[in-house]
Amino acid sequence: MCMAIPFYLGGYLAIDMCIGRLVLFLWQRKNKKQADEFAPAVASGLICGDSLWGVPAAILSLANVNPPICMTFLSASDYVKVDKFGHC
Repeated sequence: MCMAIPFYLGGYLAIDMCIGRLVLFLWQRKNKKQADEFAPAVASGLICGDSLWGVPAAILSLANVNPPICMTFLSASDYVKVDKFGHC
């Protein structure tokens, strides 16, 4: 059942949890007392921040708004060719 959660919610949740656990592990190695005291507060803040962006993202998605950013990873010569079109 636990393996089905990422398929239901999306893979980003599992990746976020993995990165969060890695940060906590490194933080505990550096300063265990501080990590144990502040980890719940930091995790709550990160969860709230992610949830707060979910509301505007849902509204923009319902309004069919496309993001103004196009991210590409091209070589310099390919970028010059694509840039002539004015969009990605």
